[in-house]
Amino acid sequence: MFLADATADELAGVYTEVAEEIGMDNAYVLFKHFRGQQLSFPLKFYSSDCIAKRICTEKEEGFSTREIARKYGYSESRVRQILSQSKTRQMPDKYGGVENDNGKCDSK
Repeated sequence: MFLADATADELAGVYTEVAEEIGMDNAYVLFKHFRGQQLSFPLKFYSSDCIAKRICTEKEEGFSTREIARKYGYSESRVRQILSQSKTRQMPDKYGGVENDNGKCDSK
């Protein structure tokens, strides 16, 4: 492999853009691991459960629905929906137990 003296401009297709963003070595790692596959990345970086827990925590800390909505890129009605759902369902906490025995959101 002649990766040591190659440039991003010499790569095929999307690998040029990938190499420019994360470097040649990291682009090669992605190539070796995922070559031949089509990847699709979600618009949101964090899982829905993670965001729901953070929203609940911030609401309990006194942040307004409007502030939370702006921070996470949701509408205020979506934030209220997440808060409502979190109060009515039990989600596992990070230690494997279940929280929400007091009507509060599923966060610490």
